Amino acid sequence: MNTEEKTLSNLKHFMVYNTINSTDNKKLYNKMDELLIRKRFSNIGELSYFENVFRIDMLLITDKDTLNIVSDFLKVYKNKNIFSKRELYEIFKISNLEEGKLEKLFNDAKFLKLYKGLEVVSRETLFISFDFLILRIFDNFIRKLSGKESFFDDIVRIKENIIKKIQSFEYKYDDKEKETNSLCWIDRILSGVIDREFSVDDFIDICNKIILTTTHTIYIYWKILNSAGYLLLQREFSASMKLRAYKTHINKIIERKYTLLNISKDELNNLAISTLAKDFPIKEDFYYLFDCISILSKKSQENKEFCLDLCDYILYYDTRYNIFSYRFIRKYFIEMLFDITNQFDNISIKNKEILLLIKLFHTDQFYSFYKKDIFNHIATILKNMNNKTNKLTQSNFYKYCDMLDYLMYANSDLANIDIIDYLCNNNDNTKKISKHFQLQKILT
Repeated sequence: MNTEEKTLSNLKHFMVYNTINSTDNKKLYNKMDELLIRKRFSNIGELSYFENVFRIDMLLITDKDTLNIVSDFLKVYKNKNIFSKRELYEIFKISNLEEGKLEKLFNDAKFLKLYKGLEVVSRETLFISFDFLILRIFDNFIRKLSGKESFFDDIVRIKENIIKKIQSFEYKYDDKEKETNSLCWIDRILSGVIDREFSVDDFIDICNKIILTTTHTIYIYWKILNSAGYLLLQREFSASMKLRAYKTHINKIIERKYTLLNISKDELNNLAISTLAKDFPIKEDFYYLFDCISILSKKSQENKEFCLDLCDYILYYDTRYNIFSYRFIRKYFIEMLFDITNQFDNISIKNKEILLLIKLFHTDQFYSFYKKDIFNHIATILKNMNNKTNKLTQSNFYKYCDMLDYLMYANSDLANIDIIDYLCNNNDNTKKISKHFQLQKILT
């Protein structure tokens, strides 16, 4: 490498470096970070008793406490007050205890009555939420108490009866259940199909029951769609025409709901904060967020600028939390971003799009899987900018030609693209554009 080539490559590398490390959006980052912190503190205060159950390892429950919980349950399980769920959540907490402790506790006579009490509650409840909670309790007991032969068969029998009820019973509508719990139920059905507890028909029927008997958003449809897709990837279910038809049906519902969705910038911003503030967001959370970004971006140029800034923040957020290390989230994000760019965007928006794509190019997860796609998309945006209606300057066009030149120089697999002819677009500025691709000329 001669001195002139090294100087030129360093200069263009510095241009790229300044772009991906730009502080232009620092004010937005700080504002969103502050909102995220507030939301996370708010989430802590809003944790339901059920959610705290999953932090069982942080709770010190003595044998005496456990026996008292069982005693309290046995006093009220025949009473309608049991459907306040508090006592059931306490039993669920016990079912999460370690195996050795459970085996020791089940030597107490009270525990011999516990599982039969749970059977009575399941028999009496009219809401699907109680049966799924009780099923979860029995799942835990069976997994940890297989050595207790004296009553293990009874536990298995009761669990099978609960499954039969979930398959056949017509539950009442419940407007109090959290959607996050419903999403867990779908996971339980999915694992049940894999383990042959449920059939494909059961999966479809029970998912429909959940839709009909709970208050939910589009998340629930996404969860069902992806669960059906997972089943279809399994060899034993891949030929199920009924499951394929159901997946198509759910997909059409999602599309129909999106056509009716009318979201504002404030609502989208709140949705983004709510999603990113979750301790354990699921991929369906991000699917919904990215779909809402896509819908709002297509309403106006102003909205699109807002959406691109939001995407830039999400990419900044990823540098700390690695959300794009998950393949499906990464894939959905970049496909959404490619989809919202079009040739009719104004030059200001095109600049935002290019800046965002250059940052994506230098994000490891996207570089590894979408390097050529991102490069080609940047080139397409530049090609569309090069028309007689736009006044092209160093700051809005030619500096990006310099950056593309460096990207091609630093990535030999991109160097065979005839970039100058592509960008010139039959205009009369071929000579001017070619001046910004000196490194590419060196390679060729």
